[in-house]
Parts: sequence; structure tokens; C-alpha cells
Amino acid sequence: MVQIENKTERPVLLSLNSGTALHLAPGTTSEELPEAEVDNNPKVQKLREQRIVAVHTAGAAEVTEEAVVAQPATGDETGDDAPARPRRKPSDPARP
Repeated sequence: MVQIENKTERPVLLSLNSGTALHLAPGTTSEELPEAEVDNNPKVQKLREQRIVAVHTAGAAEVTEEAVVAQPATGDETGDDAPARPRRKPSDPARP
């Protein structure tokens, strides 16, 4: 089972594989749908690529400890969660 979330501020109309139309108001999530409704659906794939909709599998909110994946190190030893950015070279006061 899957749910489709409208991530935009505009209504979205989707044609499902069964031929039914799914109307999603801005920022809303559909009820649970069978995965067969969205599998190999070119319209759903296109809207996902454009980040207009998100497809969530049912039960995805339940995360077990085995499913947690460690994040790669950013190389920033400051300990904060800010994204790592390249450091500026110190300016040389002897340069004109």
C-alpha cells in the first residue's frame, strides 16, 4: 500500500493505472492505495521527478534500529550539523 503526497501549493490531478482520477489538494496526502495503481505509471514518475508529489509506502514511518543507516562523515570536526563548506584560504598581509 502507498500514499501520494502533494508537495505543492496547487491542486494535483493524477490518473491512476485503474483509470480512476486522484484529486489532491495542496499539501495533502491521499488515502492508502494499492502499489499497482502507481507502478510503471508515467504520470506519477514524471511528477515525482519534478518533486511535485511524493510516494510513501505504508508503514515507512515505523523505523527499526536495523533500518537506520549511518550518515557519511562530512569532514567537519566542529561538531555542528551545518553542511561542510570549503574553507577560505587565509589572506596574506604581505601580498599587495
